Amino acid sequence: MTLPNKQVQELRKAKKLNEALEVGHYALQQDPTNLWLKRSLAWVYYDFVKKAGEQLSTSGNELTEVRKNEFVNEMRTYSRKYA
Repeated sequence: MTLPNKQVQELRKAKKLNEALEVGHYALQQDPTNLWLKRSLAWVYYDFVKKAGEQLSTSGNELTEVRKNEFVNEMRTYSRKYA
């Protein structure tokens, strides 16, 4: 049987970020003090932030105020979920 944190890591490396979050959060409900699982989930959130930043930087040279605000809101969402 694969440890939940290892399963989250494998899903993350396979770029299945949403599935990694689902598995991780379910496992965290079963074992809320699992530090390794929390760390694995932190890396998943990091990848979400990184992905959003990459999308922002490739959206063109001109960043509209709306797109900047969308990015900030995405970061807030990920930060709150992680917290």
